[in-house]
Amino acid sequence: MANILLASLLALVAPVRCSGCGRTDSALCGHCGELLLAEPVRELPGFVIGGKSIPVVSAGIYASARRQVMLDFKNGGQRRLGRTLVVAVSRTLRSRPIQQNADILVAPVPSSLRGGWNRGYSPSLLLAREIARALPNARASSIVVPRLRFQGAMRSRFTPRSRATRLQRSRTGFSVRARPRVTDVIVVDDVAVTGATVRAVCGALVSAGFCPRLVVVAADVPDR
Repeated sequence: MANILLASLLALVAPVRCSGCGRTDSALCGHCGELLLAEPVRELPGFVIGGKSIPVVSAGIYASARRQVMLDFKNGGQRRLGRTLVVAVSRTLRSRPIQQNADILVAPVPSSLRGGWNRGYSPSLLLAREIARALPNARASSIVVPRLRFQGAMRSRFTPRSRATRLQRSRTGFSVRARPRVTDVIVVDDVAVTGATVRAVCGALVSAGFCPRLVVVAADVPDR
């Protein structure tokens, strides 16, 4: 009885709403949860680095309920929504040949300086942890970090990155702070817009001696 009363009081002070549709009393209603789970995992155009082909998969299109859930996950502090965003991909990965490898490192694409300062946490790292939980002998680790440059830091802090800026990303913008004792890597990002950032991260990993086997994104923005 006391728990019910406390929940009612909290609902009055800080009402909970569904991130997908805005319905009250639930952080994610059953209907929106089913919509996210029903989306088919999408095979996106991959890329080749160092003569090796790297496939890319997406949990869904950055639109409708997935877009709203992603915004609450990234900017609204709703960290628990990360599992729902990638649960379909996690299930798919259990049947992929990559799980047969002895050890797998799940590396998140690092947040921008501006995003890290504003949020205080890394959405991609939370997603990477969910992916790692779904695979045997896998662990998540933030081994890729952005190189700190004065001009880039100022731009990241005060100015959103344009599409042209994103397309200019290269592997020299990132460094890898680990030795490749576990070489097979799954790279995880939250939203893929141009694909340039994940390509740059994969390039940095290859240069450091790692072998990116797959890129996973929780949502993608299709080309118009």
